[in-house]
Amino acid sequence: MAIWSRDDIARIIIRVGREKGVSRRGIVIGLATGLVESNLTVYANAKVAGSLDLPHDAVGSDGMSVGVQQQQVWMGNGWWWGPVEVCQDPTSSTGLFFDRVLKLDYNNLRETMGWFAQEVQGSAYPERYDERMREAQTLYDRLTGPEGNTMPIDYGITKTMHGYNPDSIGIGSSDGPRLSTPFGAVHTQQAQSTAVNLANFCNNSATTNNPVAYNIVVDDTDTIEVVPVNEASWSAAEANGIAFHLCFAGSFAEWSEGKWLSTDTSDGLDEDKMLWRGARAMAGACQQFGIPALIVGDGDKAGPNSWPVGRGICGHRDFGRRGGGHTDPGNGFPDVEFVRRVNTFLNPTPPVVGGTTVKSLVDGKEYTAEQMTQLTDLHAWRSDQLLTALAQKQGIDTSMEGLKKIK
Repeated sequence: MAIWSRDDIARIIIRVGREKGVSRRGIVIGLATGLVESNLTVYANAKVAGSLDLPHDAVGSDGMSVGVQQQQVWMGNGWWWGPVEVCQDPTSSTGLFFDRVLKLDYNNLRETMGWFAQEVQGSAYPERYDERMREAQTLYDRLTGPEGNTMPIDYGITKTMHGYNPDSIGIGSSDGPRLSTPFGAVHTQQAQSTAVNLANFCNNSATTNNPVAYNIVVDDTDTIEVVPVNEASWSAAEANGIAFHLCFAGSFAEWSEGKWLSTDTSDGLDEDKMLWRGARAMAGACQQFGIPALIVGDGDKAGPNSWPVGRGICGHRDFGRRGGGHTDPGNGFPDVEFVRRVNTFLNPTPPVVGGTTVKSLVDGKEYTAEQMTQLTDLHAWRSDQLLTALAQKQGIDTSMEGLKKIK
């Protein structure tokens, strides 16, 4: 009979992570690593002295690895995690793992969660961590109950306006169910409109020589499903069948970042509120299809040969000529802010009971400590991008060696 069940090990990982102050994202990274390395099983190793004498539920033979996270007790180059009694014990080995996670910027949204697991583990199969991340998130949610993210998949849909296309395989104007959904793609409409009018336009185009459709279209009032979220909408040529497609009604690729974040409704549209609606819809797709909530496109460097690097969120233009050669959502689209908002729906911050908030010097609003940390990271990243761009424009070498030469 097993000493520990999978849920027992998962609860240990969650408890140790919380005790060390690790965020939900970091704990899920720990769960996914345990799933990949041992399927949340405490392994002994006959090649490691004393291992079989310690509590275990299975026996492995991979190198000198033991325990849930398969930590090496000894290797020929002298690299190791710790003594066998520490590495094989699920509580102490989890502590070792999170000690290394905490040395990384693991809440940085520009890398996948699996990337950080690989930074800790140094596996020969790095892609496996992201493959188990969705399972780890589900496990965390199930075991933590109300304290975890138990939010059901919710795109925030206010209307369903499926059109009809006699040449379509699926419902509405689509090419049938998608076989996979590695990307969430953002589009602009390039016309002044509302979400309702854009949905009608898409449906009216269904019987023309150039049908246009999206899974979801949003404005500041509505979130409309035009093509079922699991089907391939006519949105981006070769990328139709591999992405969830979201279009912002009444938007233009020429907009500045300030325009996208504007709350001024004098033009009939609250762009900031629309961006929030879009983020909620994209979060629903990330939940349902396991799309990592991070930027994977070339952005303002996108060209004819562009294609997203790995799974994640991108713009229409990031599919290059194979996506139709478009330029939306444009250089001004606030992709970092958009992804941050997507993550606020995926990882909602629980209300602070008896806690305090801090007033931001940037916008004067009140934020919790965790929210302030996210904002600080966002502003730091933006500052770094700006300074790097300015330095490169002036021909300044921004590498560590180059910076040392500056007097």
